[in-house]
Amino acid sequence: MEMEKIFYQTSDLNIATTLLTSGCDIHGINTMDPNRIVFYFDVDKFPDIKNLVENYWAGNLRVDPKEFVSYRRELLTRIHESKRQMEV
Repeated sequence: MEMEKIFYQTSDLNIATTLLTSGCDIHGINTMDPNRIVFYFDVDKFPDIKNLVENYWAGNLRVDPKEFVSYRRELLTRIHESKRQMEV
């Protein structure tokens, strides 16, 4: 019997960007609700993800600013592309 995958999900663009910058792999983006984008990260590939988010809120993380901006642009591009595909 195959185990069901567990995903960490967030609708916070900055947390999603920080997770990517910290080495987490994004599993997908849900843009079905035009007022709320949800990002999904595979917990199996990065089991310490909740600790990473706690450190984000505590202000204990340091990320490379250039990488952060690059990943943020990438996420925004993926969001816009996903919305564009839904319109077709």
